[in-house]
Amino acid sequence: MESHHEIVDNISKSIRKNRTISKESSILGPLFNCQSEQLIDPALRCLPDIAFTSFDGLIRDYDCEKCPRPNLITSLRHSKKHNNSKVLLCHDYRYNYLERTLIENGHPISDHLQFYTFLHWSMIDYFAYFTHKLITVPPCEWISASHQNGVKCLGTLIIEEWSSYILDSKILKGDLMLESMLSDENLLKKIVHCMHSIQNEYQFDGWLLNIETNLNPKYLGKLYQFISMIKEPSKILIESPIVIWYDSLNSNGELKHQNEFNGNNEIFFEKCDAIFLNYCWTEENLQKSLANVTKLEKEKSRIFVGIDCYGRGCYGGGGLNTFEAVQKILQYKLSIAIFAPGWTHESKLDNDNLRVRKNKSSRHSSDKYYSKDYEKYCFDDEFNFWSKIACEGGLQNCEKSIAQLPLYTNFNIGCGFRYNLFGKQLPYINQIDFRWFNLNHSQLQPSFFNSNLGPKISFEHSFNGGTSLYAEIFDLDQLKSVVVFKTDISFSKIHRFYCQVISKVVHKDDQIEKWIRKNLRLKIIADFEVFSHSNNIISGHKNQNIELSMNESDWTVIGCEESKGSNPHRYTSHSYIKHQTYEINGWMAQMIILDLKHSKRFTELNNKLVKLIGLQIKPYLSVENKSSKSRSFSKNNPLKIFIGEFYFNNY
Repeated sequence: MESHHEIVDNISKSIRKNRTISKESSILGPLFNCQSEQLIDPALRCLPDIAFTSFDGLIRDYDCEKCPRPNLITSLRHSKKHNNSKVLLCHDYRYNYLERTLIENGHPISDHLQFYTFLHWSMIDYFAYFTHKLITVPPCEWISASHQNGVKCLGTLIIEEWSSYILDSKILKGDLMLESMLSDENLLKKIVHCMHSIQNEYQFDGWLLNIETNLNPKYLGKLYQFISMIKEPSKILIESPIVIWYDSLNSNGELKHQNEFNGNNEIFFEKCDAIFLNYCWTEENLQKSLANVTKLEKEKSRIFVGIDCYGRGCYGGGGLNTFEAVQKILQYKLSIAIFAPGWTHESKLDNDNLRVRKNKSSRHSSDKYYSKDYEKYCFDDEFNFWSKIACEGGLQNCEKSIAQLPLYTNFNIGCGFRYNLFGKQLPYINQIDFRWFNLNHSQLQPSFFNSNLGPKISFEHSFNGGTSLYAEIFDLDQLKSVVVFKTDISFSKIHRFYCQVISKVVHKDDQIEKWIRKNLRLKIIADFEVFSHSNNIISGHKNQNIELSMNESDWTVIGCEESKGSNPHRYTSHSYIKHQTYEINGWMAQMIILDLKHSKRFTELNNKLVKLIGLQIKPYLSVENKSSKSRSFSKNNPLKIFIGEFYFNNY
């Protein structure tokens, strides 16, 4: 029979057995295969980034028969209940395709551009990749990143009155092109077939439709037919496309944004899965939208109210006040569409100040390049922006949870200054400042939370990839736990859990760092809820916290009484937990197995539904005398803890 230490060793080997590396691989290509990269569909890696400015090009490349292809990317996060407010992120960024051409074939990043990567996937449900081209196909890495996080990814079809398009080798303005297209039913069928074909090949989930032009009312019936054709089941696609209509053209054929859900855009709402309202709304518009959707007995979550982060005519003014619009929309239990969140990066084109626009002018008029220092990466602005939205705006109440195990991440965000493997920089990448960007290497990010301890993203140290999760400690007497992941995972029985954390501590004083390395340990706290067969939380068992001490042969179960002010009951054993600790290139790997099979407390719970609702990391000291060391920490000289890998699974 295997000992606990042998089990730990075998699990560790199984995690790493598929990790191989090739010197011929580009840093911008698939560097190595690991457990996380099984979530990325290999067929997507070789597909180019494409967009079409004409239907002629679309038909030329995609008017062919293809077999439906299943989505091979699985998600750990699940969507919320159908009646909850949902969130659409519409990524309109000046360099949305320009930036991609600069790193084609593995070329290093230009110093002139700064790349935008999104981190807060747990708070959104839909991701739309937007440009002003006719047909916009999301780049493969954005599709993969979306699907890993349980987010539906949409391409965009946009026809603008003031733009010119090629149709049947003729150059036409948007309104004439739309009329010509709708008057030819065979052409419509070809266009829809090609849209389905490209969606099947790239494995995204649907389309955002934006018709920014007037239309002769006699063609409206054909437009409705076109929308229905896009949405209806296809032999090319395994699932019907998701279609979201942008509030532009109304049911009279006028380009007239309604800024609310009403009779002028109701038919588009009925034809599509949802409607994305324009962002120049008032609270009165929200009231009318809610009244109208309630009258129709439709789901409120299908009404996405737009917010422009640039603040062009937007409630609250956009920018760092975007949270005001979020807060107001959630009061009416409608859904949210956040437009151009890359504002935190793009608005700094000319200076270091975040800027908003008070009018409706386009930000695409400037030809200036982004020349800011890449290292800043605007993370302070990015976290400030999303912290306000999540905490003050209330968006954290819309957050998705991790829905299944195993849970693995190295907190890589898909870019960095170096690429490390097991804590060591790859030998054939010897540049001091090698900057890279590839979202195919992005990993599951932590759930959002607001904590003085952190965590934050660090480029300074990484175990696998270019970044890690880190937190700062200023006082050893006030060590707090950090919620790493919110979960929603049910068990009918609970026996064994396995956890691995790879971490590193850093301090400017070598002696203090040495002392900390010797004495600082981590606990993993697993939060449970216990339910009866009727799915009601059992009184007295609302929270069951299992503290996994990463260096001691003990475990603790804390059962919190439901009544306020009661002291928690603690149940302690010294025989069912095993651990192993070793060093890898300056990083500390701590592995643990918790066996609850013989625990009297949890044997009683085996007939109940037990739900894992959260995972926390808590640093603690294994020695009592720490006051002299804590005085060495300050705001300018904190102790830093880096988390390079996190793995949790039932075993």
